[in-house]
Amino acid sequence: MCFRGTLHLVGSTAFERTADVLRSGYESLCPDARVEVAAIGSNEGVRALTAANAASTIAMHDGHLKPDSDEIRVRAFRGFPVALVAFAVVVHKDAGVTGLSVRELRSIYARGGPTEWKRLKGGGDVPIRLVGRTEGSGTRTVFEEHILDEPEPELSSRDCRRKDEIRAAARIIRCERSSQAQILDAVNTIPGAIGYAELHVAANARRYPNIRVLSLDGRRPDVSSAGNGYPFVAPEIFYTYGLPPNGSPAAAFLTFLADASARRLLERAGATTCLTADAQVTTPCQPT
Repeated sequence: MCFRGTLHLVGSTAFERTADVLRSGYESLCPDARVEVAAIGSNEGVRALTAANAASTIAMHDGHLKPDSDEIRVRAFRGFPVALVAFAVVVHKDAGVTGLSVRELRSIYARGGPTEWKRLKGGGDVPIRLVGRTEGSGTRTVFEEHILDEPEPELSSRDCRRKDEIRAAARIIRCERSSQAQILDAVNTIPGAIGYAELHVAANARRYPNIRVLSLDGRRPDVSSAGNGYPFVAPEIFYTYGLPPNGSPAAAFLTFLADASARRLLERAGATTCLTADAQVTTPCQPT
């Protein structure tokens, strides 16, 4: 299960915190191993995975790649479900709302929808400011596919506070940020802002005192509530370029992930493991 050398975990910013827990736990068990975590976005992580680095690199991706994607169909990527991740929709507290229905949330992002929070029950007298992830974000893909059922609106702002002059005709203020930390920083400091991020990071009230985590359809975000209808949950999938060579850092780390020690680390991080004790993939982690 232990290797000598360096393994690179690249990809999802949403899974960075949990990946760091796995990294630390593995390096404690295997002192000759080094695991480097680079949170560069799910799709960027997938792009970084090549035949040349197949033995030493694993891509972390929010959700399953499409079966007809080039990565699966042509390049023979192999996906290994690791843990269920709960995401949260978050707002600046002065938005006034504590929860939204998925229908209301879709209306905010839809053409012709509200542009001020006061148009929603309990909403404050501030503009709605959408803070989204850039292209290449797995979290954005999960948000669009699981929640909106359509792409996010067009980009209209660089500072997230007002529309750019050249985009003044856009319906709503919408900016993009390249990591979940940048999204949370923006929502925490900008009145009327709404965004999304991994639950445990978003719920850090000490770091983000002005952020409120919203319920969706009356359900609080929680991995365990996925079976009860909370919609913003997805499995974290570790991808390799084909099956990694026996004895390689990638192969050794995947073996570790199926071990009870890795399951304990995931539980400590507040995640729900995708593998049972007999290494079977749980139903919520399987492709839909």
